[in-house]
Amino acid sequence: MTHELEEGRSLDLGYYGAVLRRRWRAVVVGLLVGMLAGGAYLAMASKSATATATVNLNVISSDLFGADKTPSQLLDTQTEVQVATSQQVLGAAATDLANGKSLAQMRASTSVSPVNGATIVKVSYSAPTRSQAVAGADAIAKAYLAYRESAATEKVSQSVDKLEAKKADLSKQLTKVNEVLDDSSITGARHIQAQTDRRLINIELASLVSQINQFNAVNTSGGTLLTSAEENPVKWSPSTKLVMIGGTLLGLLLGVMLAFLTNASDRRVADGPTLSGLGGGEILAELKARRAVVPAEGPELDQVRALRERLLASVGPGGNVVVMDLVIRDRPSDVAVNLALSMVERGEPVRLVLPDHGQDDVRQLVRALDLRAADTASEVVSYTSNWATGLEVVVTEESQELGAPGARLGNILSATHRPGLTTVVAMPPNASRSLWLTAGRLGHSIILVAARRETRSSAVRARVSELEAVGAVIHGSVLLPRRRSVEIKPAARRAFKRVTAEAVDGAMPSDEGAGTGAVPDESEVDLTLDLGDDAADDGKSGRREVRSSRS
Repeated sequence: MTHELEEGRSLDLGYYGAVLRRRWRAVVVGLLVGMLAGGAYLAMASKSATATATVNLNVISSDLFGADKTPSQLLDTQTEVQVATSQQVLGAAATDLANGKSLAQMRASTSVSPVNGATIVKVSYSAPTRSQAVAGADAIAKAYLAYRESAATEKVSQSVDKLEAKKADLSKQLTKVNEVLDDSSITGARHIQAQTDRRLINIELASLVSQINQFNAVNTSGGTLLTSAEENPVKWSPSTKLVMIGGTLLGLLLGVMLAFLTNASDRRVADGPTLSGLGGGEILAELKARRAVVPAEGPELDQVRALRERLLASVGPGGNVVVMDLVIRDRPSDVAVNLALSMVERGEPVRLVLPDHGQDDVRQLVRALDLRAADTASEVVSYTSNWATGLEVVVTEESQELGAPGARLGNILSATHRPGLTTVVAMPPNASRSLWLTAGRLGHSIILVAARRETRSSAVRARVSELEAVGAVIHGSVLLPRRRSVEIKPAARRAFKRVTAEAVDGAMPSDEGAGTGAVPDESEVDLTLDLGDDAADDGKSGRREVRSSRS
């Protein structure tokens, strides 16, 4: 169960990756749109610079003689924010700057951020230019410290004044007690009481003097400027880096969405799974080259040979194979011709039927495959190949006129052929509907040929539905690249002949030379090649002697 889930996920990821690779232009367009939008926003938006000055506050407690709390605990951050943005502070800063801004404008451009767990406060100011922002942050920071110093000085002064008043009152009491002591008897009760009062007053006076001295020693500075705005980095809003990164990410998201929307709205065959899902069956081969060659060569030839083996494993020789082109152009693809040639290469007699093919295409094949006319009937021409022995090419011309001789393709497919003869029908993309249905009804195996992002899904669906209606068996499909061109060029003049088993046995080393590496002394070995009944130029036996040079 876990393996099935993992396989399903990999298929989903593969589908998403295939869509993105196929629609990469949409992703690029989304990226460009996002980047251009970010650049346009930066060009149109008004920029502002924000400078920051850092101050360290000098905290004065209302309980000066209590040491149970740290300075940071004594600092009320909300109060400090209100003080830094107060009318007194901002008014003094505006006067210093002489920028003509109102109090509301100054407050809108100012931000105060106390640092948690410390007595440090950051004062920031925003302005259109860097110099204005730096000057504004420093001016507000200095005005803030000056206001705190003034407030602290006034607070200490008020406390000292109260202590001085109390001290003066105690001094008066001490004077009266001293007068009592001077007038009373030493042994009298009044004298004793006056002595006690004087000691208490002196103690209290000493305490008041000590407190006054401590208050006078208090540092009433509002704090210190740790770093000026000039020393700190200036931040610009909006940030060019953040805007461009954000625009790029949004553009990428837009491009991915656009890719999937485009893929969903595209009515063309995108890939092999899409073609299979439309009823095209298993993908038998995917040809990659944008330029096809007849006869096939290189990697394309290997793909055609693999297609041949997969086809013969299911159908076997002697059947009718119909290759139906669904490409969007008049000229048929190369699949049918190259498939027929690969079967001949294997040693199977093959009849290649070309219904309703253009005369120009037929002439090129005649030259390329070295064809010669073997039989000419009414609107049916048969050729044999001097190059590919065992290949018969039949060209039919279907007439659409009422009463004209027709059903030539049907007669060819339904006729009894010699054993082992495989018929390959190359249905062009512009063939009539009746011809398609005839080939589907009489064909033993149907192969659809579609081009990526060229063949329309509706065309595949309609063709599959019609073929199913006549009982056709769709063996699979071949997928081609978009706008694949076909070049028919003369084949190499080397012999393209099938070698019989007897000829192979005759070419093998004798028992005496087996295992010793001995080879015949002659540089040439006689090989008997079976050219088939159609290979005799003069009606003689189809077997001829060919001398093949041993390299």
